[in-house]
Amino acid sequence: VGHMFALSIAYDLIAESIEEKDQVFQLIDDIVGKRRPTHTHPHTHPLCLYAMLGYIKRNGYYLVDVTGRPTRWGVWAPEQLNWNQSWADEHGLNSLQILTYLL
Repeated sequence: VGHMFALSIAYDLIAESIEEKDQVFQLIDDIVGKRRPTHTHPHTHPLCLYAMLGYIKRNGYYLVDVTGRPTRWGVWAPEQLNWNQSWADEHGLNSLQILTYLL
């Protein structure tokens, strides 16, 4: 959650000029486009979170692991958060998380 927030703040507050914002956007686009920057390992680069959001969206708002099933807490699907009673406690938090990620 904090990483997604920090990336948006960095884009808005650190990149001042249009050129700097374009550079940040290009880094994000490289991740989302499945192209990895060569200067760092893809799993340690913070912008890989944008690729993760695309993965979550493609999987129906679930974070699916290698087993093909959603992880325990990686659930943002409206049908689960709104109608499954076992998610009642996390309804508000998970809804806010996915809305924040999408912004």
